[in-house]
Amino acid sequence: MRPTTQKVILALFHILGSVRGKKVLELFAGSGRISRKALDNGADLVCLVEKCGHEASRLKKDFRNKANAKVLHMDARRALAFLKKKEFRFDIIFADPPYEKGWTTWLTGRGSFVLAELMEEEGIFILEHSLRESPSTENMRKLEFLETRRYGETCLSFFRKTERKGEEK
Repeated sequence: MRPTTQKVILALFHILGSVRGKKVLELFAGSGRISRKALDNGADLVCLVEKCGHEASRLKKDFRNKANAKVLHMDARRALAFLKKKEFRFDIIFADPPYEKGWTTWLTGRGSFVLAELMEEEGIFILEHSLRESPSTENMRKLEFLETRRYGETCLSFFRKTERKGEEK
């Protein structure tokens, strides 16, 4: 499993600026480093999604004393549907899926609609992916591609919600 590097985490939080009072969803959470950093920087809520049973158990143990942290042990697609049904909304959604397994295309294609539905009006979605894969912006729904920043073999692509309250498409 590929760990998120400290350099990428530092760059991400530098780009995001203050996360104080924000609600953060971390998909493919792994070690939960993004959520830990968000809580350390004042986030109101973090929700971690991890499919791997071993990692999810460790995350539940690590975050058990945090009332403002929720760990979901399930596949990302199932978690997105669950969170939408429960009417959760997030200011920041971060996804670090396995590289070159089709997740980048799915998240920025078919999955973009559900991601947008989970985002607050000024929400942002950050996708970590390999340099060898690119977001599929042609089928994107309700998300607008902003930019990609490269850190060695790792890229962070940024998107924002395109529909705002009161706008009709």
